[in-house]
Amino acid sequence: MGLHFETSEKLCKYVADKYDGKCYLSFSCGIDSIACFYQLKKYFEKIVPVYMYCVPNLEFVERQLNYFENKFDTKIYRFPHPQTVVLLMQSAYNYKHNSISKFFNGYNHDTIYQIIKSAYNLQNDYFIAIGNKQNDNPMRRMSLKKWGSMNLNRKTFYPIFDWSDQQVANIINENNCKVPIDYKIFGRSFDGLVYRFMLPLKKYFPNDYAKIKEYFPLIDLEVERSKL
Repeated sequence: MGLHFETSEKLCKYVADKYDGKCYLSFSCGIDSIACFYQLKKYFEKIVPVYMYCVPNLEFVERQLNYFENKFDTKIYRFPHPQTVVLLMQSAYNYKHNSISKFFNGYNHDTIYQIIKSAYNLQNDYFIAIGNKQNDNPMRRMSLKKWGSMNLNRKTFYPIFDWSDQQVANIINENNCKVPIDYKIFGRSFDGLVYRFMLPLKKYFPNDYAKIKEYFPLIDLEVERSKL
């Protein structure tokens, strides 16, 4: 079940008023999630950013997360991405038997927020802000039109759903915020182990590529796939 709002401002005000001025933020280090933080800051007194990593402690990722923690003056919580857990459980890019399933059985996005709620004694199931925009692509426009900008079942909302790319750029510039290096080497935020990320990562961040190989020893096959 979803709710529709005329503007993102009305949406943010509604969620902040109804849920004690507190929310989670799904933070990817992408420009939309950065803009989302600054939009939320206008309406919410507490924002809990959550970053879901492909592989823990990649140097270039940690540099950026540390920068944004200082810039936002708030902690960014790190958790393994559920899709990475699936890859490990399936032994993807890995010839070794992986027994991780006994530790992560049932692990998903909901689990992450329940862990945070329990660990930090948060009183409510706060809604999760996601930086999707209706003009990103036709599928997102159709989804937002059908389901609305607030999903009651998934406990998600989209604080910049009606923004343009220019509005995103403007708020980042207004706050004198750096654009992550991802956009220089990947053309977008880092988001997975496919060759569009692995090929430039191997070139520009060889130490991080080596760390990925510790978890996924056959990741070179993904790089080779780019040559086909």
